[in-house]
Amino acid sequence: MHQKQTIPLATLLVIMAAFAAAVHDVAAIEYQGLQTEKYLGDVEVVATIEGEKVFTEGPAFGADGNLYFTNIPVSKILKYDPASGALSVFREDTQETNGLMFDPQGRLLMCQGGAGQLARLNLNTGKVEVLAATYNGFPLAAPNDLCYDSRGRIYFTSRPGTKDPKKGNVNAVYRLDPDGKLTHVRAWPAVHMGNGIVASPERQTLYLI
Repeated sequence: MHQKQTIPLATLLVIMAAFAAAVHDVAAIEYQGLQTEKYLGDVEVVATIEGEKVFTEGPAFGADGNLYFTNIPVSKILKYDPASGALSVFREDTQETNGLMFDPQGRLLMCQGGAGQLARLNLNTGKVEVLAATYNGFPLAAPNDLCYDSRGRIYFTSRPGTKDPKKGNVNAVYRLDPDGKLTHVRAWPAVHMGNGIVASPERQTLYLI
């Protein structure tokens, strides 16, 4: 008969500390020589958004060289032209769009939190296509942020959701494949309140805040 073995708490803590140190060392080696000072400088105010409700998110540079970003509470996408310094409203009634990203074809992907959907805007035609709005028969919790991997798959965070998957969708990270298949990558309780998400430059590592 086999006896159940237990690991002393002190030993377990040592093992956990060693594991954490190993992960830290791997990360340190991976990003060794990263010279962030070349990219981060003094803060400069280049434009001011007027209004009583201002909460900006989702910056994304377009192929035209303009910076697009959202003002969530008033459902607007703004456009900043670095060449002229002009700030303008690019799109209104955006369903409280949060995260933005341009796909390889130059179309603008939008996390429309107010509508609970991931959508895609064709800048040439103005057509909006809904890419994802439900999972397992329930509406998505508000999509928040998104990114691509090397295979053209879209990852996005979705929150706040329910804690009971029988009543609705939980906080989660989803993956949308090019064929339209939507999959849970991580879900509550493994994911608490996923916010920002980004793939590494070589599109092999996914980072979640």
